[in-house]
Amino acid sequence: MTRIIADIWDFCFPRYCLLCSERLSIHEHALCVGCLGRLPRTSAHNVAQNRIEQMFWGVLPIERATSLLYYSAAETRKIIHYTKYHSRPTVGEYIAYTLTKEIVASGFFDGIDMIIPMPIHWHRRLSRGYNQSEYIARGISRATGLPIQTRAVSRTVDTESQTRLSAIGRRDNMTKAFSLTHPELVEGRHLLIVDDVITTGATIRELGLELAKAHGVKLSVLSMALSDSNIII
Repeated sequence: MTRIIADIWDFCFPRYCLLCSERLSIHEHALCVGCLGRLPRTSAHNVAQNRIEQMFWGVLPIERATSLLYYSAAETRKIIHYTKYHSRPTVGEYIAYTLTKEIVASGFFDGIDMIIPMPIHWHRRLSRGYNQSEYIARGISRATGLPIQTRAVSRTVDTESQTRLSAIGRRDNMTKAFSLTHPELVEGRHLLIVDDVITTGATIRELGLELAKAHGVKLSVLSMALSDSNIII
């Protein structure tokens, strides 16, 4: 009976692929199988000492780092844009879930205790209605079983958008943007910082420095996308 109802609903209210606009089957979500398969994966989790990890060497107690997709591709930019600005955060959640399942067997998540989604200031949450990084984290959590922790650290400064800032400007913009409010929640834990896009790494570095104030913290990083300037070789 449930299947019949689902078929009727799908017939009356058809859904379409976000990228190619073809009608989705009842088993497809957000993207069709073809578009999902063509997404530009970085495979950075398979590269030892990759460029993303190197961004944080000597600054954070970094263990591992990866990004799921290259931001330079139009498909990725569209996914991020819908997730962040079009009130479609479940798109990011689904893509993160699907792509995370592909890399679980690599061992990237071994030893990680919890997920820390990139916090946003309450002003921005109020205007947008949600934190896109929390939805990405939900997808990762569904695929890995790792819990999400959102109470340990908060965004204390409503910073200017990083989009048009230089590398130095991005770093200065993020100075003292976070506050470790509950260190006892993360002490001695291996934390996975989750963000939507890594460009210079300035935001993650600032958050990581704040989290590292808690005793015995280890950090890994995962973003939905990696910007053009950090192509992995």
